[in-house]
Amino acid sequence: MRPSLPNRPSPRRPPPWPRTCPSCIATSSIASRGSSASGRAPRRARSGSGRRGRTRTPGTNPPAASSSASSSEPSGPRRRPFGRAPGHSGGDRPSLADSPPARSRSRRYPSSVDPATTDIDSATDDRGRPPSFHETSYRVRFDESGPDGLMRTSGFMRYAQDLAWQHSTALGFGREWYASRGLTWLVRAAELVVLAPVPMSTKLLARTEVVGIRRVWARRRGTFRLPDGTLAGWVNTDWVLIDGRGALTRVPPVFTEMFGGDELDGSVGRLALPETPADADASDLAVRPHDLDPMGHANNAAYVDWFEEAVGRIDPMALRSIPRRYRLEYALAADAGAPLVAAAWTDDGGWSFRLTHRTTGADLFRARLDIDVADPPSSK
Repeated sequence: MRPSLPNRPSPRRPPPWPRTCPSCIATSSIASRGSSASGRAPRRARSGSGRRGRTRTPGTNPPAASSSASSSEPSGPRRRPFGRAPGHSGGDRPSLADSPPARSRSRRYPSSVDPATTDIDSATDDRGRPPSFHETSYRVRFDESGPDGLMRTSGFMRYAQDLAWQHSTALGFGREWYASRGLTWLVRAAELVVLAPVPMSTKLLARTEVVGIRRVWARRRGTFRLPDGTLAGWVNTDWVLIDGRGALTRVPPVFTEMFGGDELDGSVGRLALPETPADADASDLAVRPHDLDPMGHANNAAYVDWFEEAVGRIDPMALRSIPRRYRLEYALAADAGAPLVAAAWTDDGGWSFRLTHRTTGADLFRARLDIDVADPPSSK
């Protein structure tokens, strides 16, 4: 006869939960198999009553577990599978409901579409679906605020472009994906409306979605709300897609499938300005290193700062008006060290701005600021 097996726990019976878990103290008494308060060792299982000390004829398999074994379980708290958290609401361990919400969320792409392997020129799903969106929150930092303790207007633009990249990355289109295909998105135009002042340290709830795609460009809508739900501002941004040569290229069908949105009418936003008057407030400036973004040219939010600097010299109170609307057109990129001329003037109850290259005279940026305008955001 083969010697009896060594004493060891059955692989089907998990060890008891630590005694530090309040709701498992009763379970530990069951797992101790009858140990008493006097500290005596648990009684050894009788032969034939369990797996311990049981002999087995060589060449035979142990009996299969009965499907009704759960009916013979002792009363008391039910034992949980090994390695799984208790998940109870009492004691020192918080329940899942007590966990803080995720910082951001995004509608994910369907499992049948993988941006890393899908042909960007092929369509895989013609079913209509609502626009994909991405939400997160931002806390207005000290360096994002002005002397008045409020977030600068350019903060909306910085958040909007960061949201766009978060959304794209969440759906599988990160910077590496674009770089491997020689594609780049550039901001060509934007419409920004400020509806409420945003104090420093305020936590803004931000949301972005692609509301439409047409040929070589797409429009994103970003909304920003105060903690009480008040809409503090919104921005519609027109992005164009360019290839490795810097030429406009058609948006691949996979973007429509992944991001959703409607077919846009019209074209990218344009802003027609009159000739710069002779009495306009003009100043020279240059693109500084900290104005550059990862694309190697001045970030689109830096243009808004230059715009407000010029308007502030004419009428500082204009930048505190609520509501106020900014219309922005990015004509050409401003490279590092580029010599620029910023000119601002008032007309038709608002403020116009033109940024030109001092050497070539070409327009790089045109902008317009109007006050007392509170139309809701439009997608087209």
